[in-house]
Amino acid sequence: MNATDYDRDFYQWTQQQADLLRRGQLSRIDVANLAEEVESMGKSDRRALGSHLMNVLLHLLKWRYQPHRRGASWALKNFPETCPFAVEQITSDYWPDKPPSP
Repeated sequence: MNATDYDRDFYQWTQQQADLLRRGQLSRIDVANLAEEVESMGKSDRRALGSHLMNVLLHLLKWRYQPHRRGASWALKNFPETCPFAVEQITSDYWPDKPPSP
């Protein structure tokens, strides 16, 4: 692997690097670019999480301090009093197949 592969076709480069890792061919890995991408991925995920948390906090603040601006969609009366999902479901790839029966 060389830098031109990384610059020319990033997706193909990622697939090649994953394949080399899986096959244990560590001497052929593009170490510098791979390390940079792993670091970048971590920073990106951290920023995304911060952004989502900020949105949740903004909604909570608006709900509390701007009650006159609440629309009908904010009432959400169909939701249960307690969260129906376990922490493991929320933090995994779980997706409910269908709405629960009434």
